Amino acid sequence: MVLSSFGVMFFDDPAAAFANLRKALRPGGRLAFLCWRTREENPIFTTGFAEAAALLGLREQPGPSAAFSLADTVQVSALLSVAGSPTAAEILTGLSPAHAAELTRQVRDRFLAYASPAGVTMPGAAWLVTTQAV
Repeated sequence: MVLSSFGVMFFDDPAAAFANLRKALRPGGRLAFLCWRTREENPIFTTGFAEAAALLGLREQPGPSAAFSLADTVQVSALLSVAGSPTAAEILTGLSPAHAAELTRQVRDRFLAYASPAGVTMPGAAWLVTTQAV
């Protein structure tokens, strides 16, 4: 059995990686993984980052290393059948105190939409994908 919890979507070459995982399985072996669904369904990852990117003049880096690269079920099915994103700390390095304060205010304002007396609760969505080697 091959298990992955939120790791497979970071493969640089998903087709080659899934083919390699298949080679590790005997016939009847199982592959199971969790991966994030779409960016829109997971505001925990996006709330505040757009503001930071705008303030710092950055754009999101597209590509197969994105956390949401396996949100498309058609792509996942195709990958299985053919079997840089900087950290927040890196993005914020060098920010002036004024910019940091403004960014903190903007992010806090965004999180207020999810605040309740019990705390901040945000929705999230992931896929549990399973398959069996033939």
